[in-house]
Amino acid sequence: TGCSNVSSNIQYIPCKTDKKADWGFMDKQGNVVVDDMFKDQPSYVRDGVFSVQEADDLYTLYAFDTKKPTIILENLVFVGSPRNGLLPVCKKDHRIEVIDTKGHTKFELYKIGDKIVKSCSPQFQFGYLVVESEEGLYGMVNTDGQLLLDLKYSALKPIKKDFILALKSDLDVDATSDDDEVAVAPLNEDYMMIDDEVAEAPSNEDYIMINEKGNKYEKKKKEDL
Repeated sequence: TGCSNVSSNIQYIPCKTDKKADWGFMDKQGNVVVDDMFKDQPSYVRDGVFSVQEADDLYTLYAFDTKKPTIILENLVFVGSPRNGLLPVCKKDHRIEVIDTKGHTKFELYKIGDKIVKSCSPQFQFGYLVVESEEGLYGMVNTDGQLLLDLKYSALKPIKKDFILALKSDLDVDATSDDDEVAVAPLNEDYMMIDDEVAEAPSNEDYIMINEKGNKYEKKKKEDL
């Protein structure tokens, strides 16, 4: 049985039972649950949905079913990956929107302030979706579409809830501060520490840790621990 790489965040995995067969799905125990159904490789099944890029290069979003998957949305130029029942999509000749796994629109991403949204990250991370303006600047919204960080950053990377990496040059702060209570040192190592937890960090730029309000990350004082 051939299949794509296994990820821990999925329900079902696209696979083929034979080189000449069409694509189906297997569960994480290796049992084939859908066989010989799609000519083009589908995505992983997450939150009960998956997508397939069809012959016209547009995507179709399906609700998973072992007997007959049902179409949720068609003619999509972009389909993100669902997280907690939400995913970003873009219909042909439309703007980006965030939908639930039933296909219902929760909110649209068109204009934020005076900036037009051009693209977004493929999925929510820790309840955050990073969005990009036509000028190539990044901001961040939450699962309700509420703007958390204005579209003014050169880069944003959520690390965990209320911990976001941004370029220190965007915040105009001294990233070599000796203040032990504020995490403002350049993050030029492969890994960094956040309260006793290890998180991967980019190594090619000087970053600073901010919270979802755009303020510098304040370390907990020893007397508060």
